[in-house]
Order: sequence, then C-alpha cells, then structure tokens
Amino acid sequence: MPQQLSPNDLASRRSLDWRVVTKMSTDAYRFTAHRTPQDAGTGANPIVKEREARFALHYRAWFRVKTLVGPSEYSPYTIIRVDISNALYPFREPSAWVVEDANSRLPYSPHFARHAPICNGTIWRRNGQILLGHYLIHLARLLNWDEQLESGYGGYNPAAIAWWKKHIGRPITPDLKYPVLPADEAYGIEDQSFRRLQPRGSFRRVG
Repeated sequence: MPQQLSPNDLASRRSLDWRVVTKMSTDAYRFTAHRTPQDAGTGANPIVKEREARFALHYRAWFRVKTLVGPSEYSPYTIIRVDISNALYPFREPSAWVVEDANSRLPYSPHFARHAPICNGTIWRRNGQILLGHYLIHLARLLNWDEQLESGYGGYNPAAIAWWKKHIGRPITPDLKYPVLPADEAYGIEDQSFRRLQPRGSFRRVG
C-alpha cells in the first residue's frame, strides 16, 4: 500500500470527497469546501464547482446536533473546521478544530480541547479507503456521545466522562438522524487507487 498518492490520484481523491460531502449537506448538516483554513473558519469563498475540487483542502462542517458544553449545559449546533491538506492524506487522518461563536461552543467531551485538534479515536484506516464523508458522520456521533468508550479512557476531559456516565449514560439524542453517504458516489467505486470503497468500522450505542 503506497503511503502517498501521486498528484493526479490525490486530485481525483479530493474530487471524490468533494462530491460525497456536497451531496451530504442538508438543513441539519451543512458542509462546504474551501481553499484556506481562514475561509473554512468563516465560511467565505466556498468551492462550488467540481473542476476546482482539487483545491479543496479545508472544510467547514455545521452540525445541528444538541451538544454538551458543560455540566447540564448544551449548545444547539457546533461548527468544525476540517483540514485534509497534509501530503499523506488519505493514508493519514484529517485534523479538525471547533470554530467557536455565540452558539458553537467547545464541547464538554473527552475528544475536544481548546487549541488542540479533535481526538478522532480509531475511525481512520491507513489503507486510504475511509472517505471524508465517513469522518463527518463520525464527528456527528462524537458530538452526540454515541460511541463505545474504552475502559479507562479519559481523553482531554475525564471529568466530562464522569459527569456523562452519572447523569446521561447514553447518546444525548438517541434517535438522532446522522448525515448519510450518497450511495451513487460512496459505494462500488473502483479506480487504480481505491478498490471498492466500503464503510469501515461500526458504532455501538453506549449504555
């Protein structure tokens, strides 16, 4: 398995991610692609044409997910900036940070810390077959505390885990509808770099 794509293959992968993510956007989940981290942070200058998708190195993800931001305190949505600009993508996982505003606040969670990238857990695979769309679904699950926490795991915020276990102990919104991968783009695709893309990993409900 190669550890770095050729420029042409990387451009192809970025186009695939752009198509998948663009089709995943809904009223509850808004995803846009950008050239710079600054534009992704503000939402300025989104990439709207596929011929420019090779320049999509940063994404802005708006999740309308009720999210714990402190003991018994919630925010209505969270904005996350995702960076796929590293040269080893997709064999190396993206990096992501919360974009804070009046309502998009740092989650009270073991995966989130101010001035630090989101702790992604073990979703990513080094074979390059995890799509950016899979990652965005994973982020929505983290915001909803819909995951299997390993025994002894504390992450950035052990106190948040202790509070959640005592007072909630399950996904914050058990019936939350997550973003959906577009079947026409995400399944059964074959090319010289990505054989038969399939979702990897599973998520078990906590509690």
